[in-house]
Amino acid sequence: RYLHETEEDRRYANMRRAMGAFQHLGFLAFFMFQAGLAILFSYPMLSLLSTTQMQWNDWSSWVLIAAALIMLVAFMGESLADHQLYRFKQNPAHQGKTMDQGLWKYSRHPNYFFEWLHWFAYPILGLAAGLYVLWIYPVLMWL
Repeated sequence: RYLHETEEDRRYANMRRAMGAFQHLGFLAFFMFQAGLAILFSYPMLSLLSTTQMQWNDWSSWVLIAAALIMLVAFMGESLADHQLYRFKQNPAHQGKTMDQGLWKYSRHPNYFFEWLHWFAYPILGLAAGLYVLWIYPVLMWL
């Protein structure tokens, strides 16, 4: 995004000002925290890919189909919500207004809802491998 802008994102500029002389250390901590979250939230996929306990049978085929459908619906819903917001913001008459059309009529952040829905696919896939701990991830995303 910064490549297409003439100035730094205002959120980072505000953080830089707030941290003052400690901005290098502050940004290091900020981005290292995000790296830690990336590692934490990559665990579901890593555990599913590395498990040897996966028992593929008729039941697990349905689990796979259910998880794939959840991912597809979540991806399409999030994409639609983001596209609706993009189109709304393109209209100069909507400057400073809140989106209340399309999926946004039902939720303040439908794209976040679909992101949360996406995280249900991993624990459903984990059912076939006995990875019940993966149910914590939709809860973490909800918090």
